[in-house]
Parts: sequence; structure tokens; C-alpha cells
Amino acid sequence: MTENRKTNHKVLFFVENARLFRTTLIGNLYEVAQAYQTVLMLGRNDPEINKALSNKRFFPKLEKVIFFETAFGKKILTKNKKLYKLQKDIIKSYEPDIIITHNDLSPASLYLLRFGKKTGALNIVLQAGFKLGRAEETAKYFYLSSAYLKWPFFIPLTIRVFFVSMKKYLGHFLYFWILPLTVGEFPFLGKSSSILMKGKSGMRDSDYSAVFSKREKDICLEDGVPEEKLCVLEHPLLRKDSRKIFEETFFLKKISKIEDSKALTLMFPAEAIGFRKGNYSLISIKENQKKRLEIINLIASVLGDWKIYIKPHPAVTTLPAKVKKEVEQGFENIRALSKNIIIVDPFDPVDKYIEMSKVIVGMPPASFSLYTVPLQDPGKIALSLDIEKEVFGDIYKGESFGEIEYIDSKEKFVSILKLIKENKYYRENKKELKREGFSNTVNLLNYLLKKKYLKYD
Repeated sequence: MTENRKTNHKVLFFVENARLFRTTLIGNLYEVAQAYQTVLMLGRNDPEINKALSNKRFFPKLEKVIFFETAFGKKILTKNKKLYKLQKDIIKSYEPDIIITHNDLSPASLYLLRFGKKTGALNIVLQAGFKLGRAEETAKYFYLSSAYLKWPFFIPLTIRVFFVSMKKYLGHFLYFWILPLTVGEFPFLGKSSSILMKGKSGMRDSDYSAVFSKREKDICLEDGVPEEKLCVLEHPLLRKDSRKIFEETFFLKKISKIEDSKALTLMFPAEAIGFRKGNYSLISIKENQKKRLEIINLIASVLGDWKIYIKPHPAVTTLPAKVKKEVEQGFENIRALSKNIIIVDPFDPVDKYIEMSKVIVGMPPASFSLYTVPLQDPGKIALSLDIEKEVFGDIYKGESFGEIEYIDSKEKFVSILKLIKENKYYRENKKELKREGFSNTVNLLNYLLKKKYLKYD
């Protein structure tokens, strides 16, 4: 088969989440579109992203961009059928040799990867978001959250968790069994599921799964991803070439050092409740609101005339109506603390506020946004708060994230804020970001293509 190898490979790049595309995968696409003919399928038409994609200097071999809807919300059957037909037609007309997605856990990606497997394409998953930890731990956290937020308190907790679990299984059955059958496809069998929150990418029809670092690789191995499928491709912001697309397209250039020297952004989590590490005791909505209000008041008190941006996670807009109302009341209480506090649009791009701030603070559970701070600008101060010792509150405690300061007490936080205000803060054990794995996406693809050909030679 060696003599029949193709040299002009074609790539189909598929991303469901436009936010993850902007923060990460556009950097991978930038590299791929320098070397391969590429078609992009993207889950939302964002004007700013669209403007960047239309620049041939950045994406010289990007032939086409196709926007689509995934089968969630209303008209599930119609949207599922439409997406299935769209993917099938693209595979038939474009005949890609490489299919890239950001997961093989969701039905939208699984259709495409199944088509790729049938046509002999190389199926690759690229990490786009942050892995909190093992799937079992993550599922427990979010199942409990649903049990507390979406079901009446008079029902015993064990029964509420059972109801949440049953609802998840019904959702899994709908998306992984019923929807494929409605378009004439066999159900998606397997141990992993985005709806059940089981497993990790790399356990289904992908040939390989690329992750950011050894930490993510170890988590995937523990969850059952075969080691031979895993490879490391660092975040695009760490790579000189792919970094260009972020710097020249999204990162602000008109922010003066004077302006960003007295600004702090607090990444406000979507989770309205929390759980204490060890015994999973509940931190209620009211308790959580009070705790967050105290933290913000503390920041405003110590920093005085600093601007404080509160950047809510976009998922706050999807909370149950009653919970959402309480969160909005909490925002009103936050605004009343100081005229220097600005609560921004949850859908604003987070890189904008990283650029505009000297300090970025994260709260439990650990956010992906805080992870990107030292990648975007190593000069920024990144602080991770875990004052209540919460589940997933100490993710940034380890050596893997030495460039992020982990804080587990109010006293330590106040001390650091005072040092920052006096311009005396210094991260003594700050480590340089460790370079790991492949140097860029094209090198990864070339290596995997070579492995594929050697397998059949």
C-alpha cells in the first residue's frame, strides 16, 4: 500500500462548542490549515470568530466553514436528522482523510467518527477543555448538585440522587440509542457517555486522543482510555506559531499598563452550591452566596480604588429558574458593595478580562479559565481560592500548576492582596511552564499518519 499513499491529505475539523473553539481549538485549526486542505464544522456562528476565519493569512487552506446546530433543546429529532444528513453528505463529497473532533463522548461527534471509521479516515480527538478529575468523581459532584437544585428537599437525598440517575439514563438512551435508530444507524454502544458523565474521550471510535499534559494523560488512563491511544499535545497558547492567532485576533492591544495595573477579575462559578471535601457536606445556596459576597467585599476593602470585574460562567444562564433568581439577587448584593465592582456579561470572552486585569481569581470548583491565565500572559497574577476546602477546590494545589497560587485561608488571601496592592507580591515557588509532547498539531498528524501507513504496509 506504500505506493498508494496520499500526500495531499484533507481534514474535516468538527467542533460543537464555539467557546472552546475560541479559547483553544482555533489554535490547532490555525496550524492544520497551514498544511492541509481543511473544512471546519462549528456549532455556532460567532461574528468575531467568523471574522478571524475569513482571514486567509491565518487560514490559507481553510476551504469552507459550515455552521450547525446540535440536537439539544427543542426539535431534537429534526435537528438530529439534519445534522446527521449534513455530516454524511460532507463525508461523501469532501472525502476527508483525517477527522478531528474535541470528544468522542457525544452523539454529534460519534456520527462523524463512525463515518470516518467506515471510510478509513484517521479519527483524532483533541482536548479542548479542562479535566477536573476522574469521571466517577465528576459525576458524583454533578449528580449531587442536580439532586439538591432540581428536586424538592422533602424527598430523601438518596431517592433524589436515584431520580437524577434515572433521568440521566433516560437521556443517554434517547441520545445514544433512539436518535441513531431514527436515522437508520446502530446505537452507540460503549462504556463512555457525555450524558452519564462516564469515561473519557478516546474510549470509542477515535483512533487517538491528544491531551494537554501528563496530568490529563494520567486521568484518562485511570478512567480506562487505552494508553496506545493517548498522546500529549500542549495547549496552543504554549506554541509560538499557534499563539499568533490568539494575539493578533482576540487579545486586546490597546489596554495600557496603567489601566490593567489596578484591575482584578473574579471568575464567578456557575455552580450555585458546593460540597466540602471529604464528607461531601452541603454548602447551600444561601451559604455559598454569603461566602462569595464576603470574598468580594474583602477584595474591595483591601484594594480600595481598584476595578473589580465579576465574570460569571456562561452556564449561570441555564440554572433552574428559582436558583437563577437567587443568584441574580446575589449579584445585586455584590453590586451594592462598591461602585468599582462591575458584573460583566457571562458570554463575554474571558481572554478579554485576563488581558484587562493584573490579577485573576478563581473559586471552586476549579475553572478552565484560570488554567489559561499563565498561558495567555505569564506576567498576570493567578490566584485559586479554596477557603472552604471544597470538592475540586484544590485542583491547582499541586506542582502541575505551580504558576497559580493556591490559597486556603482568608488570612493568606488578605496578606497576598495587600502585597499586590503595594506592588510587593512575588511568587517564590513559581515554576516555568513545562513543555511536553508534540510541538504542534501538524507534527502530531504527520506522526499518526505515518503510524497508520506502517500498520498496513
